[in-house]
Amino acid sequence: MADLNRVIRGQRNVLERLIQYVPGFRGYLDKENRREADRLVRDFGVSRLDRLGSELAEATKRAPLEQMDTYQEVTNQVEKLRNALRYADQGYSGFFQEIKWDSEEVLQEVYCYDLELVEDIEALFARVEEGDVEPDALRREVVELQRRLEDRRAAILGLTGE
Repeated sequence: MADLNRVIRGQRNVLERLIQYVPGFRGYLDKENRREADRLVRDFGVSRLDRLGSELAEATKRAPLEQMDTYQEVTNQVEKLRNALRYADQGYSGFFQEIKWDSEEVLQEVYCYDLELVEDIEALFARVEEGDVEPDALRREVVELQRRLEDRRAAILGLTGE
């Protein structure tokens, strides 16, 4: 997956390029670009989970009777993971928010964390699309992705020193 920070920086118009030389504004633009890149990465992961849910719904229809419950459980877990990723904390913080997104380092760490998670979602999606995953193994992988997404908040809190 291409580094979205670089892509977004390359799409700046002339006005944005001029404004970045105003003292203090460059850091603001860089932070905004990191936030946008993180949002795009998570949106891509959400779209893959949408398609994975559709693939699983089709697989459930073709599954042997003894595996239908497992497929349905995995489909529900994928839906839960999709919603959690869609509504995960974003790179903005108000004065009284628990998570402070003040530094570029925090934003970069969150971006890397999300990118790694989404790359694993993409790999799982590719294997499911090829029919290369048994339902029990799929359930374990989805549970692991859920755990990593839940650990994301704790990791962010650790990065920000909260």
